[in-house]
Amino acid sequence: MLIQRFSDILDVGITPTASDDSKPHAPTLVDTMNKKLTVDVATTAMIRAAEELMVLTRTMKELWLFGDLDTLATDQSSEEKEKRRMMQEDESAVVAGLQEWLRKNGDKLNKALPEQEDTTMSND
Repeated sequence: MLIQRFSDILDVGITPTASDDSKPHAPTLVDTMNKKLTVDVATTAMIRAAEELMVLTRTMKELWLFGDLDTLATDQSSEEKEKRRMMQEDESAVVAGLQEWLRKNGDKLNKALPEQEDTTMSND
């Protein structure tokens, strides 16, 4: 669409003015104003087409980021789903390990924390 509008502008510039006879002549004021008006219209149409293209791309970005266009969940292959499942299992194993460590060493951690707080308060 943009190329077509640009082509229209170039066509106006290289097309000779229509005349009754086939002899080349200098363009009149009317011919020049006619070409100027045609170029202005084609330029405005090209700008509008560019603006519409920008609106379209912005809408697509918004849909992709904030809307219903969920390309990650719907386009996953079986390998990607398996990797995601294994990662979730690994995450749950790490969380379970940390919880077990806290159960075993929580008393030591609680005893160590007040001592650190007391030393920082005495420095103030």
